[in-house]
Amino acid sequence: MKKGWAYSLSYTNSDSTDVSPMTSSVAFSNWSGRTSTNTNENVASTSNYNTPHRVVASLAHEFDFFGRKDARTLASIVYRGQTGHNYSWTFFNDINADGLSGSDLFYMPSAADLSSGKVVFGTTTLYPTAAAAQAAFLSYASSVGLNKYAGQIVPRNSFTSPWQDTIDLHFSQDIPLSKRYGFELYLDIINFANLLDKSWGIVDGIDFPYTRGIVTGSVNTAGTVYTYQFGNVPETQVYTETSRWQVQVGARLKF
Repeated sequence: MKKGWAYSLSYTNSDSTDVSPMTSSVAFSNWSGRTSTNTNENVASTSNYNTPHRVVASLAHEFDFFGRKDARTLASIVYRGQTGHNYSWTFFNDINADGLSGSDLFYMPSAADLSSGKVVFGTTTLYPTAAAAQAAFLSYASSVGLNKYAGQIVPRNSFTSPWQDTIDLHFSQDIPLSKRYGFELYLDIINFANLLDKSWGIVDGIDFPYTRGIVTGSVNTAGTVYTYQFGNVPETQVYTETSRWQVQVGARLKF
């Protein structure tokens, strides 16, 4: 604090990998809750806990609102912006027949796969012809950036939920009781932007276990032709606990 003002600005860039995110307290859940092509493989990829970009800025002002040096008033604001949570694109079903559904990493077909018939699209109520299903799938895949992995298995945690922005305010007031004791009253407004406008400060994304299914897949007995059933894809959801504004008021004795 210099002349009643303090500020900070930080940026963090991270790139962390792990073999298993270890999200559970039991062995089976840790084994089954990881997206992969082979559940038993010992291969590291982007960690569930990796946050590639994070910015934190703060500004604080200390002054004597009541004109007394022992009755300090403090006001501060903190901004946090960061990359959303990582997630993986998967098949809805158990395409690798390991007994686990929704954990098999998705293969993004290339133009050659489609033209050769290696990957074909089945009909559904939503898309009554294979051509319509394929066109809808390719349009959607392009809109979310999956087309850059054409001809590849989409890596684990290679996508992130939308960017997150939050602003928090803090106010505190010292109340002297004696030379040795005093009270501090404080007020925190968490996610202040959401208090101003309900469309601000929203945190949304893909929830745990951070997988996003896109097609139901099957393969013929020879293992040469894959059939994709394309329909509705889960969209991001709003995390209500962190998106709503909150206020907390408190007091503490200082000595």
